[in-house]
Amino acid sequence: MLALAWAVQAQTVLVNENFDSYSAGTFLADAAGAPWSTWSNNPGGADDAVISDEQAASAPNSGAWTATSTNGGPGDVVLNLGNQTAGVWNISFKMYIPSGFGGYFNILHVLQGNSSKWAVEVTFPANGDVNLMLQNVTTTYGSYPHDAWFPVHITVDMNAVQASLEVNNTAVHTWPFNWNAGDANAGLNQLAAMDFFAYAGEADLAKYYIDDVVVEGTTVGVSEMAVANLGFYPNPAKDVLHITAASGASAWCLRDATGRTVMEGDVAKQQGEPALDLSGLIPGIYLLDLVRHGRHALHKVVKQ
Repeated sequence: MLALAWAVQAQTVLVNENFDSYSAGTFLADAAGAPWSTWSNNPGGADDAVISDEQAASAPNSGAWTATSTNGGPGDVVLNLGNQTAGVWNISFKMYIPSGFGGYFNILHVLQGNSSKWAVEVTFPANGDVNLMLQNVTTTYGSYPHDAWFPVHITVDMNAVQASLEVNNTAVHTWPFNWNAGDANAGLNQLAAMDFFAYAGEADLAKYYIDDVVVEGTTVGVSEMAVANLGFYPNPAKDVLHITAASGASAWCLRDATGRTVMEGDVAKQQGEPALDLSGLIPGIYLLDLVRHGRHALHKVVKQ
């Protein structure tokens, strides 16, 4: 019993995706489902990326982004990360950029359409530089290779309010995570999402591939007893989803594929098992975010 009360490191894996279970030529967000979507919340539409077997860090597939103009697009794929506000989060993926082209991704504090707030924008122009936009200033901090798969690793320490970027196993830059990309104001210390856009800076065309995406977080100070018996059933669910929880404060919210909250509640204020009425929701994939002592655990829920 004493061991159960000790603080531990609680590991949460949000994403572990290599795109190999999908057919080449299909659309990424449409095939993978939540937490993947597109900027227009239209998986399978014009801004979805394509599953490709042209290049792969782990065979046979990767995701492919190709711009049709230097303004960027149409590929604009969003990875919802659940509005994390605690813990240390590691985002890693592999990237391949052919010679003569570039690439791009960003991380968001807030994912909310035209009211979204960007934390950092990372551009890989065709000259091989790595550029970061922070506080409305774009600076070259590193370089990347063409025609080869290279790892990209972002660490976001919510507790220290700090983020760092490594490209091709080389440290690129470290900065306060509550900075905004587009202005000098202090932003939220929140990890909402990341966005892969077919863009490479206004002078270059984008063409790049992404593979082996992993997002995992570690929260220190959460006891095993605190997170025991926290779950939900049935899944898939048609009309009602039940949440089971041990005693103590616990909150929940249900988000659609764009990160918009469609339901939320506080377990501590409800008698018995909370029952979510899903009858008014359209069929599809949703994210159930269960929160206890600052720890977020995201689960994929299928509404039939």
